[in-house]
Amino acid sequence: MKRYRQSHPQVDIRIDVAATSDPITSLVEGRLDLAIVSDPIRDRRVVAKPLSDDELVVVLEPHHPLAAKPFLQPEDFAQETLLTYSPKEESNIYQRVLLPAGVMPVVQQVQITEAMIELVKAGLVWLSWPAGRWIRIVKSGVFTSRARLTRPVTGARGARQS
Repeated sequence: MKRYRQSHPQVDIRIDVAATSDPITSLVEGRLDLAIVSDPIRDRRVVAKPLSDDELVVVLEPHHPLAAKPFLQPEDFAQETLLTYSPKEESNIYQRVLLPAGVMPVVQQVQITEAMIELVKAGLVWLSWPAGRWIRIVKSGVFTSRARLTRPVTGARGARQS
């Protein structure tokens, strides 16, 4: 973003955290000009273009049984307690990866990163998007990770009606 701002100083970039729960409505109503989303876009008034794929990061204590596996599948989590930031009803990981595979593990919502870290040290499993965010934590040597599932990330913008 820094490079973009340098080459386009006339553009005012603001991040609207309040629009996070329903960015498509915010686009259609004109409160946003652009949104980066992971869910499929079904509103015909919105133009969507793929930006990248995001990897699912599985953060584990190094001696956890799953840490020895070279690849992880949704079924590997069936008997685990999984940590996520959002409740399972709102969790893309749960709704779009685990549930379609018929896997319904215990999901524990934890909204504090430091608490997540301590729970992983105790043997629980942390699932998160995107991969880049957790590289620093994993490189600390306290944890290991396996990133093997992907989801598309889409840029969307509201189409202006004439």
